[in-house]
Amino acid sequence: MGVVGLSRDATHTFHEEMRGSAAEAALRTAVDRLRGDLQRAGYMSTGNIILDPQIAHSLAAPSPANLGNQLSPTTLANGIGRLASIYRLAKGSYSKNLKGATTDLSALNGVAPDLIDIGGNMTSSDQFPVQMISQSSNGACTEILLSPTSPAMYRVFASGLQAPQTMHDIFQPIPDGDNNQFIVRLVDDTGHAQYLLTCGKSWDGSTGGDAGITGIVGGAGGGDGGTINVAGAQPYLWINTQETSIVTSAGKTHSVGVGGVSGYAAGVAWVNPVQMVQWEITAPTGTPADPEPPQDQSILAGTPLAPTTADPTKFDLMRSYLDGVTGNPIPDTSEIVAEYAVDLAFAFSVDTSVNNLLPNVVTYGFEDPTDNDKWAFPDVQTGGVAATTGPQRIRSVRARVVTRTSQTDRSVNIPVTNYGTQEFMYRYQIDATDYARARTIVTQVALPNQAKNFY
Repeated sequence: MGVVGLSRDATHTFHEEMRGSAAEAALRTAVDRLRGDLQRAGYMSTGNIILDPQIAHSLAAPSPANLGNQLSPTTLANGIGRLASIYRLAKGSYSKNLKGATTDLSALNGVAPDLIDIGGNMTSSDQFPVQMISQSSNGACTEILLSPTSPAMYRVFASGLQAPQTMHDIFQPIPDGDNNQFIVRLVDDTGHAQYLLTCGKSWDGSTGGDAGITGIVGGAGGGDGGTINVAGAQPYLWINTQETSIVTSAGKTHSVGVGGVSGYAAGVAWVNPVQMVQWEITAPTGTPADPEPPQDQSILAGTPLAPTTADPTKFDLMRSYLDGVTGNPIPDTSEIVAEYAVDLAFAFSVDTSVNNLLPNVVTYGFEDPTDNDKWAFPDVQTGGVAATTGPQRIRSVRARVVTRTSQTDRSVNIPVTNYGTQEFMYRYQIDATDYARARTIVTQVALPNQAKNFY
């Protein structure tokens, strides 16, 4: 009996440690993915589309002029109209997805996970030179032809006969046939940029084509071998100029401080993709505002010991691309990055100076909405306290991610006093008497793409 008792305890300990290791492994993977996105915040994009002085516009028009008067709650204000490097909704995951859970475990454990949107070029590191901007439109859309002989395009051609699909995936990272719209940055030879919406069409031409390459044929004999003939290749991109018109220069020469393109813009303009990605904690059960993908709901919602029984206490960390018009997550792009995620929080280090001669970086703590919200909360672009606030002034982001073990194996919490108002979790309470062990990582990511943003 003694041997049996020892064996039982050893087996319990073994499985407990395995669950702890699984929670930590999932946490490390998730943090690596999150860091990768944060490092691209503002990359080949803007820190704040409303205040950015490098956005092309006429002196008489608001910035950005290419969005015109469409920045209303019913059109583009929730999509491209709030493009920023960082857009944090304090307690957003809790209010949108977790508050209505069968058991409000977030409230029970004293946490309210955030939600964050990150804007930047997430799919490429290239700018594509413009060969010609069409002077006529096809309905709401205008075609931009790209140079087929640029180094950037040669890198696309390296994928062989899949180059048209690669081009599509760079500008429209969604499955073929989806009609969601993304963002393109058009830069002119004065260094000014304008942000345009793509047309929601499929690359293969079934609905007109959004981004792709025509004229590619196979190698010798036109077969499907690894070599291709690109002599007649023509890369293209369709822009919705009805929703986001292309800003043109005032005359033959650019107006100082305004920018814009003229004529065909051949060789004097460049484009690159811009996306917004959203990180949040949601649930495979219940009715969250941003539900998990259907395939994940069917296979991830069950309890560890009874996979066919839904577990209302299970939450997961999800990443999604956002539609450039509505700002809503695109369901076909949503992916579960970590299971059993229970907390997601962000805090910022910001430059509060009025110019670049005397930078003054101030660091705020977690659970400090009074200060953090000045820099990356909804409508901060137009409702900031002063001109020096806004997401463009964030110099580094600290992220805190917490996962828990899949099963409870403790009956008491660890009575540790946290520093100030910051919540650091050691065990996660599931019910009146049961706790799951929690694993926490806090990471800091510098935002080098924002270092010169002093507007």
